[in-house]
Amino acid sequence: MAFTLTAGNVNDCTQFEQVMTLIRIQRRGPGRPRTRPERVAADKGYSSTTIHTYLRRRGIKAAIPERIDQINGRIRRGESRCRLDRAAYRRRNVVERCFNKLKHNKPCHPLRQTRPPLPGPGHPGLPQTLTALTLRTRPSGA
Repeated sequence: MAFTLTAGNVNDCTQFEQVMTLIRIQRRGPGRPRTRPERVAADKGYSSTTIHTYLRRRGIKAAIPERIDQINGRIRRGESRCRLDRAAYRRRNVVERCFNKLKHNKPCHPLRQTRPPLPGPGHPGLPQTLTALTLRTRPSGA
């Protein structure tokens, strides 16, 4: 799991390459962690030429739907549409649910905290908090 924390008004897609460089996937046996996932699933906000080129250059499959303006441009130029792996894209909701839980658990007001604050960006407990929230909301049998 990798993430960056930015100000609230920073567009997510500007942090894409930075987050991708932070990814470390443990191997089952000994050896250094992999730095290239098999697939990336994201929403339409990440459907840019820059991101698709970056993923293609690194050999990573993308499950990112195209925006309507990109689809219309492809049709106008007579190009074929990109295929979307819908099954992989549907699994993206686990991450979305995790962030919704984090938003739900944040304090209501900075001066009057009604709940204990979540760990900060440098705190080693933040990935565990994200994982725990995701596992707690996972349906049984999944």
